[in-house]
Amino acid sequence: MATIIPVRENPNHTILVNLDSITYKFWFLYNEAGEFWTISIYNEEDTLLISDVKIMPNYPLLFPYKNIELLKGDLYCEISDVSKSINFDNLTSGEAVLLYLSKEELQDI
Repeated sequence: MATIIPVRENPNHTILVNLDSITYKFWFLYNEAGEFWTISIYNEEDTLLISDVKIMPNYPLLFPYKNIELLKGDLYCEISDVSKSINFDNLTSGEAVLLYLSKEELQDI
């Protein structure tokens, strides 16, 4: 079952998330001018693994990146109305949900 990654009602925040038995730090930043969220991911040693990935609707966010330390699965931002972009309100209200799918879950899709 996919893991829901919580996003706070704060345009600049970090959270610790345990995925695949590893703790990562996710840094969320909302770009008010462009009306979109980005995410940066750090490992347990606080080393940046990936920076400023734009959160797009219903798209594998990590697919283009091949960092060996990066998550083994992928992140998706699921929203029922695919015509909508991911903005501050729909991601923090739960209308859009950021999900982590493990490598095994991705194979089942």
